[in-house]
Amino acid sequence: MYAAIRQAKAKTGMAEELARRIKEGAIPIISDVEGFMAYYVVYASDDTVTAISLFNNFAGAEEANRRALAWIDQNLGPLLVGPATAVAGPVIVHTLASPWDRRIARRPHRFAQVRDRQATGVYRPPRLTAIGGKNITPARRASSPAERIDRR
Repeated sequence: MYAAIRQAKAKTGMAEELARRIKEGAIPIISDVEGFMAYYVVYASDDTVTAISLFNNFAGAEEANRRALAWIDQNLGPLLVGPATAVAGPVIVHTLASPWDRRIARRPHRFAQVRDRQATGVYRPPRLTAIGGKNITPARRASSPAERIDRR
């Protein structure tokens, strides 16, 4: 995996206009480059704008920077304080959250029992409340075909 990174200093208060122009102009140009994988733009509190594109080959990363710098000069010049800089190279370290971690992050309340088990090493089944207010424990599923037959 290879990254193409462009950075420039924007004039104060230009975040929304930059985002609009990038969505309409830069994304179609960059995503059309051979080997394109992903595109991110970060707008820091000091008005530094950083665009990060990921590619599956180095030639794609270099081509993206070439196209992006030309586009920036033509379309973003009035919104920037100075010229943009660009670098490209291999990504030497990266990580992604596992699908399980992403599910927990989206719905933490639904995975409380999993967190308990991970923290203590002991699984505690969730307590359910019946209509009358009495606590009940969920029924255990049969673990083998023989056990299923015995329950009939």
